[in-house]
Amino acid sequence: MTILSVGIVTWNSEQYIERCLSCLKDQSFQDFELIVVDNGSVDSTVSIIKKIYPSANLIINKENTGFCGGHNLAIKESTGKFYMPYNPDIFAEPTFLEKMIDAATTGNMIGSISGKLLRFDPVENKKTKIIDSTGIYFKKNRRSLDRGAESLDVGQYDNKEYVFGASGAAPLYSKEMLEDIKINDQYFLEDFFAYREDVDLAWRAQLKGWTCVYNYEAVAYHVRNNTPEKRKQMSNFVNMHSVKNRIIMLLQNESKQGFLKHGWYFIPYDLMIIAYVLLKERSSITGLKYISKNLKLIKSRRSLIRNTSEVDNKAFLQWFGIKTSEPLNISSSNNQNTKKHVFVIGSKGIPAKYGGFETFVDQLTEYQKNPIIQYHVSCLSSNTRKEFVHNNARCFEIPVPLTGSYKALIYDVYSLLSVAKYIKQYKMNDSTIYILACRIGPVFSLLKWLLRKHNISFYVNPDGHEWKRSKWNKFIRKYWKYSEKLMIKHSDLIICDSIGIEQYINKEYKKFNPVTKFISYGTHVRKSSLSDSDEKLLSWNSKNDIRIGEYFLIVGRFVPENNYELMIKGFMESNSDKDLVIITNVEENSFYNYLLNTTGFDKDKRIKWVGTVYDNELLMKIRENAFAYLHGHEVGGTNPSLLESMGSTKLNILFDVVFNREVGQEAAVYFNRESSQLATIISQVEEFTTQEIDDYQKRAINRMANFYSWDDIINSYEKTFLEDQKQVVTPVTLNNSTTVLSK
Repeated sequence: MTILSVGIVTWNSEQYIERCLSCLKDQSFQDFELIVVDNGSVDSTVSIIKKIYPSANLIINKENTGFCGGHNLAIKESTGKFYMPYNPDIFAEPTFLEKMIDAATTGNMIGSISGKLLRFDPVENKKTKIIDSTGIYFKKNRRSLDRGAESLDVGQYDNKEYVFGASGAAPLYSKEMLEDIKINDQYFLEDFFAYREDVDLAWRAQLKGWTCVYNYEAVAYHVRNNTPEKRKQMSNFVNMHSVKNRIIMLLQNESKQGFLKHGWYFIPYDLMIIAYVLLKERSSITGLKYISKNLKLIKSRRSLIRNTSEVDNKAFLQWFGIKTSEPLNISSSNNQNTKKHVFVIGSKGIPAKYGGFETFVDQLTEYQKNPIIQYHVSCLSSNTRKEFVHNNARCFEIPVPLTGSYKALIYDVYSLLSVAKYIKQYKMNDSTIYILACRIGPVFSLLKWLLRKHNISFYVNPDGHEWKRSKWNKFIRKYWKYSEKLMIKHSDLIICDSIGIEQYINKEYKKFNPVTKFISYGTHVRKSSLSDSDEKLLSWNSKNDIRIGEYFLIVGRFVPENNYELMIKGFMESNSDKDLVIITNVEENSFYNYLLNTTGFDKDKRIKWVGTVYDNELLMKIRENAFAYLHGHEVGGTNPSLLESMGSTKLNILFDVVFNREVGQEAAVYFNRESSQLATIISQVEEFTTQEIDDYQKRAINRMANFYSWDDIINSYEKTFLEDQKQVVTPVTLNNSTTVLSK
């Protein structure tokens, strides 16, 4: 006996049928027969089938009998223990059939299997990570939908679990179930033709005690043309069947108890549908007329369905999102969640276009090693809420139209609220939320409370001493310090990218007994892809009158705490015949005017403000070609610009604070707050021999490779994210879409 019969119903399907059949030929499971019913195609569908799959049992109808009529015919012709309706626009992964059969043989009364269907983009001719269906579920108003449709697949449905039913695009049905639920020799009710027929079949199956299991390991891609959001673009024919079939399905399958006690959820909704048809969508009146003429048939079906129902009506209501005191009478199996979800908020987002946190998140996701981890990254947006995939991370935009000092705070709050909603929606227990910077202290405990039932771990990176930054007024500085205090108090783990910051946290907030861990920021030690003769470099040098090896370099944000005044004065006091090249987002603001008045740099032709450089390869080459790098940062932890320079520039001259000493150690030269001392150092390093400069560079590169390698840092982060993962035994639970199979 054949294990599986695969049935395809075609109607002018030449666009996709060749690819569809090719995917079937590539399946790892080959113990199946293929039955194709063509519903009167007038294109080249039939000839393609004969050419690609000559062994198929090809049945040619003279007229279009619809999805239902075609598959009913194929089921009667089939010899397999299981039957799979298979759309001609389904492109399956090679293990799809194998995984579907595996799931069907794991227990008794499993009547159907749903795989994970993702969208195929016919315009771009490529697979996507957009979910098409992970099973059928109902809302309280009895609106049936495909679970997860239109959302990004990031493992939120990677559980083997019970669902209400399987999408008709590629379900697997037990033949025993099909025989048990058929009505008047029809498996799919043929007056449904081609819409909601899969939902109706699933409803009838559930009432007879047959369950549907979702197996995320069975993956296929579907070209979806009709969706609820596209109703106005759908044909009158499809919309008519949609209205007709919904009402028939309710009249046939809904329990008396459902109508009497919970009808207020859906009866007003259906009355609005009918009113809409009568007033606006008059092309669907044909469907209402059909119902009126066939009430006797519908009533007889209802009697058969309800009189043979084997499921308690009260418990069954849970499938519609209505809580009852009684659980569904179903068996439990292993719940297998393969993902550890980590939500990263606080950066402006990826792809990185800004500073250190953005680059960190980009590196963390791009060089991810352990596929068990699924990253979700908040991205600052001005007005959109779209989701997209970057470096296999789910990126979700958070629109924050406000400007000014409070924008970052509002952004973090909105991000955390969005994450909380997402975790609750997909029941992502044991996830980790990693918050970059300490901006939301006053509301942090409240936001944690929202997720108290989901066993979420909250990690915080305190960044540097934000409350010391001169750009903030007195009130904002106090807020930063207070916010930092509350974030440390309520965090499960504080990850510090500087030993100095970690020591400060443990000393300053000793009374909270903070749990801290040092994981540094990272860098890549490599050469720029540009050569000294590259046109891009030559053009930049020419534009700014730069000579290779003949300039000191500053790269950093244009803020007072980066000690621009000290470095400019120190350089101007030196007798160096080299230039001082400053790469920063300089603007002629009050700080710029202050520097101009206090240093008079406009009178020194060696001082060259060259703006910003966003081309990473060009910036790396500029670092390599500098004689030395001046680093004046004094607020914060491990500075990304410093690491990049230590890995690229021959000689690094750093402002002497604990954070910079921690990074540079014996591989750098240090200056204090006296401009005259910096001037002396500049004169001294210009007297260094080539060997002395080479020694400094070798030590710097070794430090970056041994202590600041992105590979090592990413390993540390992944270990940290995974080591708090808890294995929790949970009871079988049911929400409005699914029953999770407990351990």
